[in-house]
Amino acid sequence: TSFLVLIKGGAKSKYQQRREIWRNSKCPASYKRHNISYRFMLTMPTHQNIDVNSHNQGARASKAETSNMAELRDELMVHKDMVFLLMKDVYTDFSFNTLRTFQWAVDRGMNEDLSVVVLHDDELCLRPSVLRSMCKEATRANSSLYAGTIYWKEADYEIQNQKGLDGSFTPYFDGHLYALSRDLVTATAYHPETVFTSMNLGFVEDFQVGMWVRNQVDWDDLSKEIMYLHNSSLLWEVVKPTSTTPPTKAAGKVNYGGHSPSSCAEFPQDKGA
Repeated sequence: TSFLVLIKGGAKSKYQQRREIWRNSKCPASYKRHNISYRFMLTMPTHQNIDVNSHNQGARASKAETSNMAELRDELMVHKDMVFLLMKDVYTDFSFNTLRTFQWAVDRGMNEDLSVVVLHDDELCLRPSVLRSMCKEATRANSSLYAGTIYWKEADYEIQNQKGLDGSFTPYFDGHLYALSRDLVTATAYHPETVFTSMNLGFVEDFQVGMWVRNQVDWDDLSKEIMYLHNSSLLWEVVKPTSTTPPTKAAGKVNYGGHSPSSCAEFPQDKGA
């Protein structure tokens, strides 16, 4: 049994520097020790405003974009740990980026032993022992797993667009780091309803993922629970190792519907981070 970590990264030069800090941290060694595969998931650099009504087939990448592409190509040749999703690096499209990441995991990233897929930002690192404990809890309960650090069980009036256009709210985990059992990722990646979640909900990635998980209850006649578990110690910061992890927003877990979860077997014991 293994975990797959997919790291969210940007295409501009400043994110290349962050990846180098991450690669030189203790995180890669920790992932190797725990038999965890990882990839940086990137899209193509964008510096120009995109005109959705333009039909200019002769348009070219800007000088800044070609400069970033050259840097990314050189970085890829050295490290071999990057995957490029063929779409522009546009923040408002990040939920589509995430869906493409799920699809890559299903098509290319999963092996027969994989139990959990983790997405996290490029300045963070997963603590495998904490996720292993969560995975065991879900397995004992015969449940699928949706886990993270900051759990939004109810809407906060200070955050815009947490609710759908119909006034409904769906619990979700903050986008810094979240983990889903293999079956949740597989069921979401190519379901025809997944791409239409934004008909009712904003484009924010973590809102969308919460809805994708919740929707699975309605899509099929499922026999297993989906367990929501949070723990603020699930991550540590690589770029700013002296800072504290974000506080947990809300406590508790929620069981929705059901799925056939992947089993979470024993992992090697932690030795440090």
